[in-house]
Amino acid sequence: MKVMGKMMKFIVNQAIARRILAFAAIGFFAAGTTVHAACNIINGKAYGDCAGTQINKGIKGHLTVRSSISESGIIAGATILKGGQLHLSGISNGDIEVHKGALLRLTGTVNGTVNNLDGNVEVEGTLNHLHTIGGKVIIGGSVKYASGKGCISYKKGAVVNEMPVNEATCKTGKQ
Repeated sequence: MKVMGKMMKFIVNQAIARRILAFAAIGFFAAGTTVHAACNIINGKAYGDCAGTQINKGIKGHLTVRSSISESGIIAGATILKGGQLHLSGISNGDIEVHKGALLRLTGTVNGTVNNLDGNVEVEGTLNHLHTIGGKVIIGGSVKYASGKGCISYKKGAVVNEMPVNEATCKTGKQ
């Protein structure tokens, strides 16, 4: 019985979403109101104006970064060389190496390890493991495990080993 109830609720929610999009498409709301089309994808079926919408259909390979790159997709990992900058707002399912003179700005997720080889790392997203030997590391997001001899600066509110940081501190990676 519970399954039927959940199924009915799901069907009703889909119907409501379709009606809202239909009303928006015909300008049903107030006269003279600017209506913006929307794209809603439910169970692989597109509703509304989905022109120009891209869906990630696969994982990009391993990136070698020599310049400034912003990536919002799914990657297999990265190597950031001197002078390179990677802003990752997407997902890395592999390890990322940050060399001396390179920068990683993470607002997304790394499911592997970030190996900081004397570069600069800023984490506002989620990171499984950080290993640092030096350089500048600032954690404002969530790091499951940190290691290495390099100093790590933690912002108040960061989460390390599933525990919130109550004050800004600088510690070695061995925790």
